[in-house]
Amino acid sequence: MTAGGCARGSTGSKRRTQPCAARTRRTGGCAPRRWSVRVIGGLGVVGLVEPQRRELRVEVEVLGPSWSRPARVELFSNGSVIRQATIEEKDAGRAGSKWKLTWTIPRPTHDVHLSAAATGLSNAFPFHPIARTYQPVTPDWEPYIFGSSGAVWVDGDGDGKPTSARRHAAWIADGVEDALEAVIGKLASCDEAVAAQAASVLDDRGVDIESAKARRRIEGGSEAVRLGFRSYLEAKRLEGGLRRNASVNGSRQTRKTA
Repeated sequence: MTAGGCARGSTGSKRRTQPCAARTRRTGGCAPRRWSVRVIGGLGVVGLVEPQRRELRVEVEVLGPSWSRPARVELFSNGSVIRQATIEEKDAGRAGSKWKLTWTIPRPTHDVHLSAAATGLSNAFPFHPIARTYQPVTPDWEPYIFGSSGAVWVDGDGDGKPTSARRHAAWIADGVEDALEAVIGKLASCDEAVAAQAASVLDDRGVDIESAKARRRIEGGSEAVRLGFRSYLEAKRLEGGLRRNASVNGSRQTRKTA
């Protein structure tokens, strides 16, 4: 690593390497592969990369044993996929460094965390697998290998500290006294994660974001605004349905035991 942030992960133990050689160990993953995410051309303190240019060069590398077969790599920014690529089969079966690519992305206007993940198949699984889905959507079980890197924080706003999407959304809402139309305007340069958190902040504060009038305003915003508010409202709807079902089931159980 020259300058910037670097995150490396492996299954069984995931290791994050940041500037100043600070390291931590975490458990997780389900395939003994290593992943590397590096932001080139950035400076910063431990765990935080401050971009020095208008664009970021993000290097992602996949390493692993010959029996693993990673097939797809995705780069995430604040939890959303912003780049993706496939790994050719002849490279996937190679031991050691299987794949490396540098993506160029615009410098974000606010802080984001970058991470990479990949999935694939293998005929051998010499490790402890992740448990099967508790509530599967299909009876067909299709096992696959999965690995991910740690997160690299990018200091988009240049204030020298990492700021979460939630905190940034609250800051925007505070600055315009929770006015929906003004918040939507401020979110024009933000990503979907900040927009979703803004919807949550406004909803928690009693601002109408569900009426026909409010929805028209939201639909007039940026694509990230539309996606962020929709995802929040859909999650809220699903959560409400689950709570109602739990309440009904609890009432039935109470009547049975009475």
